Amino acid sequence: MPKKEVRHYRIDRMVKTITKTGEKFLPDVNFNITNYTEKLFLMYAGDETPIEMEFSAGLINVVIDRFGRKADIRKLNDSKFKLITKGTISEGVIHWILTWGSTAKVLYRPRMVEKIKVEAEKLYQIYQ
Repeated sequence: MPKKEVRHYRIDRMVKTITKTGEKFLPDVNFNITNYTEKLFLMYAGDETPIEMEFSAGLINVVIDRFGRKADIRKLNDSKFKLITKGTISEGVIHWILTWGSTAKVLYRPRMVEKIKVEAEKLYQIYQ
């Protein structure tokens, strides 16, 4: 494993016998843990990319909690707002968006829209 590669591990799934080594992780000096975790969804890694999503107004606090007070949030009308951010397109973000059902919609990245459609179709099929 490269010494500068960031990895995620679930402590609850580690074996009971853990051995401490003298190796250390040395992140890039410009590495910012806060910025890094803000772009992850459910700790799934992925490629960082611009993302645009539309939400019902009732989800404003959820979005602020997730993306912070400095998030680029734009009012569309009295019932909807748009979020423009950077994040990772991963299984985690797809599941997070689907959590909100029809009150959230991906507007941009076509690849992300397609992943949502595929997952929504799978969900529809299990209820047929």
